[in-house]
Amino acid sequence: MMLSAGLVKLYGSPSWKTGTAMTFHYLTQPLPNPISFYIHHIRNLWFHKLTTWSSLVIELPIVFLALFGTWGRLITFLSYTGLMFMINVTGNYGYLGVTSVVASISLLDDNWVCWVLGKSYCSNYEVNEPYFILWLIVAMLAVAYFVISSIAVLDTIRKARWVPPKIYSMYLHASNFSLINRYGMFGNMTEFRWEFIIEGSNDGTNWKRYGFNYKITNPDQRPCWVPFHWPRLDWHLWFLPLRYKRNRAEIAQWYINFINGILQKEKDILDLLAYNPFPNETPNFLRTQVFDYQFAPRDSEKNWWIESGPIGTYGPTLEKIRK
Repeated sequence: MMLSAGLVKLYGSPSWKTGTAMTFHYLTQPLPNPISFYIHHIRNLWFHKLTTWSSLVIELPIVFLALFGTWGRLITFLSYTGLMFMINVTGNYGYLGVTSVVASISLLDDNWVCWVLGKSYCSNYEVNEPYFILWLIVAMLAVAYFVISSIAVLDTIRKARWVPPKIYSMYLHASNFSLINRYGMFGNMTEFRWEFIIEGSNDGTNWKRYGFNYKITNPDQRPCWVPFHWPRLDWHLWFLPLRYKRNRAEIAQWYINFINGILQKEKDILDLLAYNPFPNETPNFLRTQVFDYQFAPRDSEKNWWIESGPIGTYGPTLEKIRK
């Protein structure tokens, strides 16, 4: 997972290699938090370059220290834990940091675990030696799994064509069961932040905004804290503007269903919103405007954001069916 995360960056946006990815990452990430705002405004370019290159070092060369004994694995574990801590302190990534650190506990030797849990735990722990044939079966399965999972790394950087077709077919079969999958985040960095703003109107002239629990919907909205929770709707709404910039004619069907649910006043969908400007009625019209957002200056006393636009409309303006 770590190697894939590093390679996808190394083969991705040039900003990773130039060390400038973090100069805009805190702004453009899916769900910034208040710390994102303040770190973004650090004007020391070398600070941002250092954090960018540190991520690459931890996700690439340090990964291989796990193959070099107890201390190598310990350094890998501590580096990985530190990286996850910084990522999840400067942004909202749900349970990603916790689950990743828990998975990396397997890097630690038993004596480190005993040191944390206490000697009494280890003194009561007994291991029965398995039969040789069992070791052999486990080793064969481990080697096979390692080989197939290595293909996921090549697939992440679009180099899977090097793999023999039969082995690649085994990889695809295992992927169908979520046993082995590609992984890589923020390979292609975006330097802009566009927000979808949903508006309703009764006359087609005066429009009112709907509010989300976590996603930005107005300039004075404070970036949210969402520890250990992954708000799926607000998170997925970050991806749509990226696709909208590439192809403005492409409209996600799930988003059309979502908007129709608001227009039809479906309770399950309205419960996903923080603010409904039409609590006692259904608006006659519903549309999605696209705005550009930037962090406001650090000394701004009024707003957290600067809003520009609209720069476009996502999908058609929907109209309520009148009986």
